[in-house]
Amino acid sequence: MKKSIMFIAALGMLVAAASCRKDTVVPVSFTVNVDESALVDVPLPEAYTVSLTNLSTAEVTTMETENSVATFSSVVPGLYTVSALASASENGVSYNFSGTASSVEISVEGQEVTIEVTAAESGSLVFKEIYYACSGDYYIREQFYEVYNNSDATVYLDGLCIAEVDYYNQVTKAPYNWQIENPEKYVFAGDVWQIPGDGTSYPLEPGESVVIAEWATDHSMESLNPGSAIGDLSSADFEAITIETTVGTTVITDNAAINMEHPVMAYSLPQWLTSIGGATMVIFYPEYELNSENMIAAEGLYGGAREIPVEWILDGVNAVSDETMIQYKGLPDNIDAGTIWVGEAYCGQSIARKISETKEDGRIVYMDTNNTTNDFEVMDKPEIRRNGAKIPSWNTWANST
Repeated sequence: MKKSIMFIAALGMLVAAASCRKDTVVPVSFTVNVDESALVDVPLPEAYTVSLTNLSTAEVTTMETENSVATFSSVVPGLYTVSALASASENGVSYNFSGTASSVEISVEGQEVTIEVTAAESGSLVFKEIYYACSGDYYIREQFYEVYNNSDATVYLDGLCIAEVDYYNQVTKAPYNWQIENPEKYVFAGDVWQIPGDGTSYPLEPGESVVIAEWATDHSMESLNPGSAIGDLSSADFEAITIETTVGTTVITDNAAINMEHPVMAYSLPQWLTSIGGATMVIFYPEYELNSENMIAAEGLYGGAREIPVEWILDGVNAVSDETMIQYKGLPDNIDAGTIWVGEAYCGQSIARKISETKEDGRIVYMDTNNTTNDFEVMDKPEIRRNGAKIPSWNTWANST
């Protein structure tokens, strides 16, 4: 009997050991080759930063290329997004280089992947800070979007459009299937808001920013959201409302900020509200007049959406709800190869662009590698005109305070 018990115990130990060996994950080496064959008439960067993003854990591993090759010696097998980024300048023009391979399954030792990179000139207008999560007890009217002149030349904002991109069907848990030929050439938005003007009404000098508020009022008022994370937005330059109205018990007042125009709307609302669980945003100048006629349909999307050619887009930010959504990006890689997210809804956090350099005259230049993961960081508290961004001279209501 004693021998039988010892045998069974020993057998159990062997089974347990075998089970442990079976569950052990063995890291493998993995090589990324950067293909520059598509780069013509642009300066070539000295090296690329290659990133592996684990789609299960959101863990990111990076390294620099040598002769356009990066070999990772120890990668945990799994599903990854692989990206390559670089920048270079020539004759005063800055270029961003990027390439991405999505949903790459790394499973065997010595596996390789080749990423083709493309080049794009750095944009003059960029998103500087975005606050979409809101704060307080389900208070949803304090969102803002700050746009910054990151160049050394004056830019006119007249006609500039801003939109939240529709891309993911919450019912089917998959990207929308757009009923249009070559959908990859567009992004889609049910609402587009536009800055008015005659072409030269709203200049933005280098180092200046504009704040587009959902509602340009003091949100910390007792009647609104006394614990508001952002507080007073009455100095905002623009606000996304069309008329004064009452929503529930809240009176939406028209304030000093200039009212945006609303050329595209899937359904009529007097005020803008973007997703509080991750808002993928773009800014662009349209090359023709936009309207809400013949919107593009997609299964599960009420009212359809307006197609926006990717080539129009000046800047875009992929903000998602959490790490489980990083494989579902609303923007193509040449606009934004990365993603970012804050805490849960109503957490009061924002996302802000990182500083790249400060010029001799004190003007700040922000990172713009067309990769939100690299360019942005999560801030515990939102702040308009962070780092001393200047107010445009035509904003008399903010400059008088």
